[in-house]
Parts: sequence; structure tokens; C-alpha cells
Amino acid sequence: MVNNSFWTPYLIAAGKKAYKELSKIYGSEFACQPISQGAGGDITAKIDQIAEDIIIKELEKIGKPFVMISEEIGIYNWDGQKRTFIQDLRQISLSEYPSSYIILDPVDGSSNAIRGIPFSCVSIAVAKEPRISQIEVGVLISLQTGDEYVAEKGKGSFLNGKPLHCSSISDISQAFMGTDLDSSEKCKELIVENENLFRAVSKRRILGSCALELGFIANGNMDLYFDVRGVLRIIDFAAGLLILSEAGGFLLDATGAPLSDQIFTLQTGFDLIAGCPGLLPIMKDLLHHNPIIYDKKNEMEKI
Repeated sequence: MVNNSFWTPYLIAAGKKAYKELSKIYGSEFACQPISQGAGGDITAKIDQIAEDIIIKELEKIGKPFVMISEEIGIYNWDGQKRTFIQDLRQISLSEYPSSYIILDPVDGSSNAIRGIPFSCVSIAVAKEPRISQIEVGVLISLQTGDEYVAEKGKGSFLNGKPLHCSSISDISQAFMGTDLDSSEKCKELIVENENLFRAVSKRRILGSCALELGFIANGNMDLYFDVRGVLRIIDFAAGLLILSEAGGFLLDATGAPLSDQIFTLQTGFDLIAGCPGLLPIMKDLLHHNPIIYDKKNEMEKI
């Protein structure tokens, strides 16, 4: 793996440092202490704050200007010496700010980390502008194994230095699908509306870290990710999006269209449907409500 971006080695180093420190407290009572409500709207736990502090400190000491977009601290401009906080990226002139936007989720899968469930990661991406199309670097560091998922735009994606490739599955009845659901009435409706999909796949998993699940799809461990609650934020999937895309996967919104390329904020909500390339045709059919008929052997035939 060749790192052509200035930022790639720094993101990896910062994520690895957080991994080493968090491994000492993962799943402990200390880790789960609530601190405050983060800028992204979720409750910040001690483990979130520690991870964010480590990563931001490592990146700020480089001395290169950037705009930070992070779940806990919010959005600020770093000019190399001081922070200037920004309320809404849509209300500023982008030309006045650096061409590096760092999109950080210090612990994606915080609930897992707090309870000691071994599935979470550090997620860091860099974009030229606060738009999905401008994401140029993505790094995920597993907080359980230290595995490094890394992608640079146009350069492919890698796991611990080895190229990543999605699975070759094209039969949805063989697919492992990650999702995220809760007990809300909206989720109940979504299950009913998308019953064909939930029945069609081989296995359904709620693992609790969107970013890491996208990395798993890029590596062929899983085949689909489906979350159309409209609550995902850019910090949840910015790095995973590039890693999966560079591994050959697809990413769509709930209508089957590409994700919106409007300027995003911490509060912008997204739907996300992602997967390996062989499942793209049938997923587009399902999203356009083409029904699937099941016979007694659980085989299926699209009408």
C-alpha cells in the first residue's frame, strides 16, 4: 500500500494511539461515565471524550490548518495555532477556510464500547470540501484488533496493507446484511415496507457500528448494509464510504439514487444502502418496489 495523501499516515497514527489507550478502559465503568451531550446530539461518554482528545491533539500538533468535524466537540477551524468554532458549514464561504476537512467519529459503536461488546472503531476521513464527493482519505481502526482499514480516492482500499475486495455474491438469498433498528413506530413501519428485503437475505445482523460494517462489506465478510431511518450522520460513514467504494461496492440513498452531495453538517441525516457490486441490480429493483415471490423452498423469482 502506497500512501500518496499527506494525511493518511497521520490519521493512521492518531487512530492507533487512541486504540492503544482505549484498550485499557474498554467496557469498564470508567469508560461509560456520561460527560455531556455531544455536538452531534448523542450523549458523550468518557471513552468518547478520551478518544477525541487523543486524536485531535495528534492532528493539531502537525501544524497544518484544517476544519474539524467531530461528533463530540463539533465543528471548528484550526489555523495551526488556535480554534475558531463554526456553527454551520452551509453559512460560511468555503474559500475562507483550509482545503482539508477532517470528519471524525472518535468511537463509532460507542454503546458497544461502553458495554464491552467487541465491535467498534475509530473513524476518520479527510475531504477537500464538506461534500461526500470530496472525501479523499478514509481510515478505520478496529478498537478490538487494531486492524487498519485505509483508502485513498482512486488508489484502492486496504486492510493492514493488503487490498480489499467485496464478495462476489450476486444471489441475495446468500447475503449477510447489517442493519440498525430500534423500537420506534417508524422502524416498525420500515420493516413492513421492506419485508421483501428482510426475508430475501440469508442473515440479518445488528452489529452497532455502521463504519466498521462498511469495512466488513469491503472485505467480503458481509454483503449489504441497510439503514433508511434517516438518522445516520456523515461522521458515521464518511471513512467507511470511501473504503467500500474503493473496494468496488455501491452506496445509495433510500430511493436507489447516489447519496446527496450537498454541503453537510453534523445534524444532516442520511439514509444509507450499501453493498457488494453483484447485489446492485436486485437492490435497485427492490427499492423500486418490484415484488419477490417465495416458494416453499425459500427460492425466489422476481416478477
